Amino acid sequence: MCISDNLPDTLLLFEQICITIFVCSHGGDACETTRQRPAALIACGLYHSVSVCAGDLYYLIQYRRYQCVPGYEVKRDILHVRVQHPEDWVISSAVDGKVDTSAWRFQTEKVGSSLCANDLGTHAEQMVTQFTGLHVKRVLAMMDTCPRDLPLDTNVNVLMDFGGGVTGTLWASQIAIGHECDSGIYVIGTEGSLEWTATDCDHLIYTPRSQPSQRLSTGADYLLDASTRLSRVGAGHNEGSIEAFSNIYRSFCNVLSDRKAGRENTTDTFPTVKDGVLGVRFVEACVRSHTAGGVWIDV
Repeated sequence: MCISDNLPDTLLLFEQICITIFVCSHGGDACETTRQRPAALIACGLYHSVSVCAGDLYYLIQYRRYQCVPGYEVKRDILHVRVQHPEDWVISSAVDGKVDTSAWRFQTEKVGSSLCANDLGTHAEQMVTQFTGLHVKRVLAMMDTCPRDLPLDTNVNVLMDFGGGVTGTLWASQIAIGHECDSGIYVIGTEGSLEWTATDCDHLIYTPRSQPSQRLSTGADYLLDASTRLSRVGAGHNEGSIEAFSNIYRSFCNVLSDRKAGRENTTDTFPTVKDGVLGVRFVEACVRSHTAGGVWIDV
């Protein structure tokens, strides 16, 4: 079940298996160094995976669980994507309008040129990739800072161009009062839509064009094995983010074991270092767009 035939069947897997490398995706000012890592890994023949972050890993599970549902037609083209990741921890920690900036997240020498886009924007950007297979081609970003005396952004709005006429919007915030971790995604296709939120993380809303919405549950019997193999409990039970991490580790080890045994594995998938690089490039483009007064910048 999907709303477009552009959704990926697998993520990119490299040929040689030698060692596991986990790379943190944060640190925007290290973008040029980070860009060089995939080429170095490939040149050395190293097999790798990226543990992007807890939120992104959970989104990956959600996409894979709902990937195959019997009886649903494969739809045509994705038209628009809306994604968000609002939290309120920065503004909630303010005392008399001031925030303690001694934590590492507020130190530019450690986090680079962005706080919110780096910390939460990459969650949302990676969520789009894992959910749809789309990659951002250009961005037009506005980055706000509140409280005003903080050194970096705490609220980000981004217009996204995925190419081929596909557009999107992204909102990430650390000052969204009343939102603890209200991440979510809404995808519009030519023949239907998909909607998922972290506040109702065990359900996906699928709406065929001109038909009633359908509420799909994780672990349900009507899902195919390709989707339910990542579920450890029955429908109605929340598995949590620990299982999300273990799905990444298990998939990587399965591919590693099969490769060493001379078997091809086309079932297990996981994000790689390239996904981490795309997140860093996304943050860099947002900062450049905002600094230039709100213009389109290639990612």
